[in-house]
Amino acid sequence: MAAVFAHPDRDQVADLPEPLGPGVYVHVPFCHVRCPYCDFAVRPYRASEAPVLVSALLAEARQRAPRRVSTSGAPWGSLYFGGGTPSRLEAGDFLQIAQGLDDALGFAEGHERGLEANPEDLDDARLAAWRAAGVTRLSIGAQSLFDDELSRLGRVHDAAAVARGVARARKHGFTNLSVDLMYSFPGHDEARWSGSLERALELAPEHVSAYAYTAEHGTPMGDAVQKGSLAKPDEDREAAMFERARDQLETAGLRHYEISNFARPGRETLHHVQYWRRGEYLGLGPSAVSFLGGERVRAPRGLEAWAGSISGGTAPRGWVVDDARPHAMFETVFLGLRLDAGMRFVDAMGATGEEVERWRAAAAGPVSEGFLAPTTAGFRVPRAERARTDAIALRWREGADRLAP
Repeated sequence: MAAVFAHPDRDQVADLPEPLGPGVYVHVPFCHVRCPYCDFAVRPYRASEAPVLVSALLAEARQRAPRRVSTSGAPWGSLYFGGGTPSRLEAGDFLQIAQGLDDALGFAEGHERGLEANPEDLDDARLAAWRAAGVTRLSIGAQSLFDDELSRLGRVHDAAAVARGVARARKHGFTNLSVDLMYSFPGHDEARWSGSLERALELAPEHVSAYAYTAEHGTPMGDAVQKGSLAKPDEDREAAMFERARDQLETAGLRHYEISNFARPGRETLHHVQYWRRGEYLGLGPSAVSFLGGERVRAPRGLEAWAGSISGGTAPRGWVVDDARPHAMFETVFLGLRLDAGMRFVDAMGATGEEVERWRAAAAGPVSEGFLAPTTAGFRVPRAERARTDAIALRWREGADRLAP
């Protein structure tokens, strides 16, 4: 596909590459420590618990995909190890999981295989194991490239470890690296954010993820923000940081293909494009979410509860089911508008024809106000309004609701 991406002086975009098929997500719940901002299903790594995870993951894959292919009959189009911190696993345990999944599932030729890794785990043994397991993309959780900010965020690595890890990964043959950063956390400012972006670009990554901090209830940092004992940047300053990331990264040649993600042409994360296009995916592991056949299922959050639920040798029962069909149109809009290419009506699996036409009609208002722009497949948010994408999606829904019978 031609390398066309959004440019600071133009509002033109290309379509995104299509995923090769439904994705597979593997949740590894282990971390070195729990960061004070994190509300994911994680726990400190214990070597004694690794065999439980390995055994249950492979049993779950065999039970939930007994024909090795997706519900549509297509090969699985991507494999993504997230968490938690999958890089915490010892090399041998990771290889056992990857090889077991290859035996249990059929993956498309040339599929993307990604792994989230923390800088402190980028040692030679693990990197060699990941390469042997077919990992094609590493997502390195830097968060910041200033030591004092890393300490405040509870990270156990320093900024120098990120550079060392990138260099070591390159030596092991990895050619698709993402540096993942966070902004707008308590004490953050635009000057420091610009500095982290500049330092990240010096590492020449193929991809950068830039996520705005969210004050999650039940986390030490989130509770402190909500109680007022810590202050995060206000909405205007956060928007300025969003614009700063876009300007610096686009100038460096990275396409702002999704609200929080920037990539060199052809380096977009196809596994996540599958999510934003509301495509199907199988989630394996504790707390993992699956979206198959229009039904969304979430596994139990705890390692023990999840492993126990699949130990009987049959597909798990009693998991939380969220019937996504009534929400198909809004999910298509909310997720698809995050992409610079926009949402597509064809992705609204489960929506009725009447719903689709109602949403088409309701787009007239936001289009006239400059908040939406038509595309051949649906609508997109113009570049100047992308910082307000979520609010635009909600505004569009209000219009569609007013047209409902």
